[in-house]
Amino acid sequence: MAGNRKAFEERVLTFMAKLTKGGGNRTIYERVFATMDDKAMEAFIQSLENGGQLAVWASNFDPNEKLDYENLLKLCKEYGVEVEQQLVTYDEDTNIKSLSAHKAIVGRAEARKQRQMWAKKFSAASNDYEIDDLTGQPMGDSRATGLSGPEIAVLRTLGLHTMANELYNVKGGDVDALKSYKNDILTTGKTTTNGSLRKGSGTKVLNTVHHLFRGRHINTTIPNKA
Repeated sequence: MAGNRKAFEERVLTFMAKLTKGGGNRTIYERVFATMDDKAMEAFIQSLENGGQLAVWASNFDPNEKLDYENLLKLCKEYGVEVEQQLVTYDEDTNIKSLSAHKAIVGRAEARKQRQMWAKKFSAASNDYEIDDLTGQPMGDSRATGLSGPEIAVLRTLGLHTMANELYNVKGGDVDALKSYKNDILTTGKTTTNGSLRKGSGTKVLNTVHHLFRGRHINTTIPNKA
């Protein structure tokens, strides 16, 4: 065990030293291995043989301990890890398996939206089909949050006009644009805000305001599309 342990430790430590510029992961594993007797080390190695994984630590603040993507690719090539693979897709309706023509990166990735880190005031829509008849905007369980005029002004000031149009028009009351938006995603897997707006009929709330004015015998061009 002593000889095998030494070889195992050296292999792990050599690899961990290459992960970051500062070699912080090597230091961590040196401390971990120092606390393990032979029995604990044997159990640790068996857990890896059974599919366990070696944890890696990276810093968001120390430049020397941040992960560098190009360095990771170089290490994968050095250790014989194939990062990109052809994907096997399975169609549950036809029971047909297909192999993708192009290779793609395969692995696990976790993502979290900023608001999901909040301990309070978290909200998320349960569905997307409850629509207010007067505004064309989501309501009830379909409504997750709102967007104010000043917030839209900030987006447009930053030059994010497409984002502003997506939030304020496509998802803000233009029923036909939203229908086109969702249909594109379901049928092709992608869509565009401007393409959806070209098939839109205008935000419904503007049409409602127009008719409220007409009820007071005031004609407007509010709902007219530019």
